[in-house]
Amino acid sequence: MRRFPPILLALSMVMSALYSLAVLQGPPGIRTLCRVQSARRALGEEMARRGVPFDEHLPFLGVEWSEITTTQGDLESKTLSARSVWALRALRWFERAGLHPGDRVLVFSSSSFPALLVSVLLAAQEAGLDVTCVVSLGASSYGANRPEAPWPVMEGCLLRSRVLQRPALAYTLGGEGETGGGIPPKGLETLIRSARSAGVPIWRDRILERKLQLVRSAGPKLVVSIGGSAANLGDDPAVLEVPSGLVMPRPDAGNGLVGEVLRMGTPVLYLIDLKGLHRREGLGAGRSWVPALGLALFLAVLGVNRRFVLLEGHEGGQAMAGSAPPPGGDGAEVRIEARAR
Repeated sequence: MRRFPPILLALSMVMSALYSLAVLQGPPGIRTLCRVQSARRALGEEMARRGVPFDEHLPFLGVEWSEITTTQGDLESKTLSARSVWALRALRWFERAGLHPGDRVLVFSSSSFPALLVSVLLAAQEAGLDVTCVVSLGASSYGANRPEAPWPVMEGCLLRSRVLQRPALAYTLGGEGETGGGIPPKGLETLIRSARSAGVPIWRDRILERKLQLVRSAGPKLVVSIGGSAANLGDDPAVLEVPSGLVMPRPDAGNGLVGEVLRMGTPVLYLIDLKGLHRREGLGAGRSWVPALGLALFLAVLGVNRRFVLLEGHEGGQAMAGSAPPPGGDGAEVRIEARAR
């Protein structure tokens, strides 16, 4: 049996380390991914305890319709939002925004993307950020729209399991105007009861005013908007021109929370249109220099390991070991051949 060359074993270890550094972002990324997995496991156990049917791989995924559903949602987008890679991307967005441990961050989220909300919160915890969160309880299809497990139930589970560090500052009811518009009375009763059980107050009126007041008093370095909550977007079509992702201050972003915060000069992490954001950001891809470095290391091994030899030749269109190029030939063809020991 041929022994595996030590230099190739070392190369494999180096490339594994580079993959961890570039794609998983080293220890911070690995710790964040572990917490995301812990969140899934804790929620799955809570769902099982309550006798709620759920997908063990996607425990945050809700149902198509229920009494607390606000609008029709897209299953593909909701499934995409449950990918762990969003937590890694959030770490990079925080880095690009110039955030440091202790910086204030405000998160305003709907319950339509609970897995994405958890990924952002866990990334913020890993980055040592001071996070305050306000959550709209109504959810579109396949979000946190199970009457047995709306967002307050999910949040409570993750707090008890110590995956999340602090509860939301406040909830809104969601729906039209974020005041419960369009949600049937039974659904509103379910949301109010779950909020009371969680001990979190509900903002029932002046939603945009309350959110802006929080922004002015907190002075955050970054505001995160997740989903399409009414107060976050406003009713000015200009918000439709704002790209998803990390958005720098600009004057023309509508009359909702997102637009007002950008006009104040504060960047916004605008998480909407996840399919488009996924394509543009290339989520899951590593840093561009990793493939080039890997190729360079491999070629270096070829140059120093005597198991390999570069042969030049051309005969009948085939590269031949030990042959010379024919007279008048159009050049040498290079082939890598492994020497037998």
